[in-house]
Amino acid sequence: MVARLNALSRLADFRWLTTWVGEAATQFAPAVGLSHFPALWHSEARERLNKDCYSLDWWKLQLVEEHAQDRPFVWVDDDISKPIRSHVKSRYSDTLLITPYPNNGLMDEELDRIEQWVFGND
Repeated sequence: MVARLNALSRLADFRWLTTWVGEAATQFAPAVGLSHFPALWHSEARERLNKDCYSLDWWKLQLVEEHAQDRPFVWVDDDISKPIRSHVKSRYSDTLLITPYPNNGLMDEELDRIEQWVFGND
């Protein structure tokens, strides 16, 4: 899994989108052997942390939209709700949303879908 993610990171713009912010890259990634991916964060995001994943004012949605703009993107997050999914699909035609089961994390089948999407969108 780690080797596949690292290989994909050389082909795509990977970002951490977590309240761990930089600690995901400095603490978690080295511990499991992941390449360095910068965090997607800015100070205004902290003000929106109280919004839940059902709100279109959700801090993660706003950061994804600001960063992706009109570029194709894959978003992997166990918190992508139905309202957020509908919103993203209606605004961005070239996107893949993966919502892993929180107890399992990202599984091989989901990574297969990501690889197929990335290589199909080259």
